[in-house]
Amino acid sequence: MSAFREKITGLRRQLPPEEEDANRLKFNEEFKSGTDSEYACLSLSEAAILLEQAKVENSENHGTIVNRMIEYCKTFRTFKDTETVREVRRTLNKYDLHEYEVAQLINLVPSTVEEAKTYIPSLNLKFSDEIIDEIIKDVNELMKYQG
Repeated sequence: MSAFREKITGLRRQLPPEEEDANRLKFNEEFKSGTDSEYACLSLSEAAILLEQAKVENSENHGTIVNRMIEYCKTFRTFKDTETVREVRRTLNKYDLHEYEVAQLINLVPSTVEEAKTYIPSLNLKFSDEIIDEIIKDVNELMKYQG
């Protein structure tokens, strides 16, 4: 019986992993939301801040690729002020959002419920239009007051 069990176990290991689907918040194990995850989804605004800090702390080890990454993030980020980036993350944490949804809301800053549901389909599965509208208003309000 144990030889049969080993064959079955071996077959299971050969099956392809379940395909990721951001629309349904299906990600690899490494990107599970929560504090036990080693990885986090970052917005371009957050990535720009972290890359800039790393560059300042260790300036001699940065080549053209890192500089290009920094320029890309800085070009396409939506929030430029470090404190505003922290505040928008804190504000969005009051909702039961997946880290991916938070990063996308910061990156895209939708202005309508329909736009948010189109960009981030998982919001439609979790929240009413009223809550999505509240989330959008919170993000847009912080966008107005960034330094």
